[in-house]
Amino acid sequence: MKKIFFLFAVMLCSIQNNVAQTSNLDKVATFSFKNVKAIYQNDQVVGYYFMCTLDKSDGIYGLYVYDTEFKQTHYKEVTKSKSIVLEDAKFNGSHFCFQFFNDKEFKYDFSIFDGALNETGSFAVAIPKDMAEAMKDAASSGYGNMFTQTHTLISIPETGFAVHGADFKTQKFEIKAYSNSGSALWTGTSGNGDSKSYEMLTPISNDKNGIAFEAHFSKNVRKMYDGEAFLVFFNGKTGNQTKVPLPKFKNIVTINDISEEKTSYIIGGEYYEESTKQTGICVIEISKEGSPKSEVYISLKQDAAKVMSDPAKLKMLEDKSVLIRKVFLMGGKTIVIGEAYDKKNIYDMLIFEIQNGALTKIYSLDKKKTSIASYINMVNSQAAVGMILKMGIFNQDDYCYTTFNSDKTSFTTLYCNYEKDSESGDYIIGAATYKNGQVTNDQVKLSTKPTQFTVLPAKPGYVAVFEYYKKGKKIVMRMEKLNT
Repeated sequence: MKKIFFLFAVMLCSIQNNVAQTSNLDKVATFSFKNVKAIYQNDQVVGYYFMCTLDKSDGIYGLYVYDTEFKQTHYKEVTKSKSIVLEDAKFNGSHFCFQFFNDKEFKYDFSIFDGALNETGSFAVAIPKDMAEAMKDAASSGYGNMFTQTHTLISIPETGFAVHGADFKTQKFEIKAYSNSGSALWTGTSGNGDSKSYEMLTPISNDKNGIAFEAHFSKNVRKMYDGEAFLVFFNGKTGNQTKVPLPKFKNIVTINDISEEKTSYIIGGEYYEESTKQTGICVIEISKEGSPKSEVYISLKQDAAKVMSDPAKLKMLEDKSVLIRKVFLMGGKTIVIGEAYDKKNIYDMLIFEIQNGALTKIYSLDKKKTSIASYINMVNSQAAVGMILKMGIFNQDDYCYTTFNSDKTSFTTLYCNYEKDSESGDYIIGAATYKNGQVTNDQVKLSTKPTQFTVLPAKPGYVAVFEYYKKGKKIVMRMEKLNT
């Protein structure tokens, strides 16, 4: 524990003493931005970590830790079987965990490292041979590991890690927690005691307070939203489960995000009204016992026209859905951050302001559209596209993150244009800051031409940019100053 504390103390010190800089990492064989993550201590970014392939033929990986000025603080060479693929990575406040797909031994392997990069434990999840082979075929068909991951890794602050997915024999939901040494801690299920009913659990959030899922149980697999619905919470340390029944909503609701208040939950999601075929966003408040307190439905066709005057913006919202990325209360208002999408593209980022049950403003962030048709051309349902976006399986997602100031009276939302600007040919990073009911929107053009890039939180006024150059086999890390 002393080594871990020293590591983050050094990182925190570097934040205060150094100037922004650029760092290059050469001789990188393969790299995925899904595995680049920020390291937080007390809600402050103190560094970054990632694992990348250095030599595919020998199964050699490099595990790197950097401070916020991109000075390398720790490095470890890791050797794995040539038949594995790195799928995901998580940090729980003291330890790192990496998820690998092993298509030869038909399992997921998980490796845990402490802050000094000593390997402290491991565990595995077996996969039936026929399913593992199907996953391998799907991964080699041109879609990478999209649509193939059956179990999802979650960090449990101060405790360890958890993995959730369907039990292969019963096809029922299961979540298993492991300590930082890889030993089993607890196992949880959906809490659905009816063996003949179908169940669908979708992760909503996880933090120090626990792990939250939206759960639906139904006798008819084609009508999952017609059955019982719950919010299911697991205590990360003990696995104790709390089920909060969801009331019968006026419309069909898909939950995207949840904010826990003192006496209630604020739910943000998408809705579909069967009688009028209208879609939109919804904000629903329920007590912690499951009693409904309020339901607000915002039609993208009718309500948006009351607060938006730009015909082009209104046209953009026609026949679209909005995926809610964040919902929360601020200054007596409900704030909703989302992005419009359809079956082929992700469109503008939007900030909705709701007060006294009515939509008061929509702020458009002027984000260019991003085509997703080549990734999900086998999906012909807009609702299914929304689920895929919600699962976060794309390496690059237009929405990046949202940060708050110290007293939570303002926030900044970061987003990216992953398609080059038609005029300049540049990629664009956008930062929208909301304060006192006003939004300032700063857009920074990248003069570089990386194969791929992503952004992560940094010290105030900056954004951390990670760029990968496939031909040059290198990663470039640098700070970009924002005018917010």
